Amino acid sequence: MIYSLYPLLKVVSGISLHPDGRDADSVNYELAKICQEYGSIMKSVTADNGAEFSEVGAVLTGVADLYYAHPSRSSERGTNEAHNRMIRRDVPKGLSMDILGPHDIQAVESKLNNLPRRQTGYQTPKELFSAASAG
Repeated sequence: MIYSLYPLLKVVSGISLHPDGRDADSVNYELAKICQEYGSIMKSVTADNGAEFSEVGAVLTGVADLYYAHPSRSSERGTNEAHNRMIRRDVPKGLSMDILGPHDIQAVESKLNNLPRRQTGYQTPKELFSAASAG
């Protein structure tokens, strides 16, 4: 989910994938995989205005609503920004995301998905995702 450094895509529980590139085709390919598996429970996606997100509308058609945050309005993506700060506890700013392997990404993802959040009544993202998937 570090959109500005290296795109990691997030769905409800913080599921992330590490696209091969920083271009729209790479992001769309990974997003299509997420939609195929979790599209039935996806409600919306909020993206920034980076070029890598310029064509996600085609992938999300009929799956989820797409919203773009206004430039320089990180407050419109508050959950994402909070998630980025949590990621930076394990991956300090200045460390290139390019050096992270799948195991590193999965370790951070697992830690964050099992961290209770005040905004969800202290349920973990994993618990919420499991409930949404079951229903």
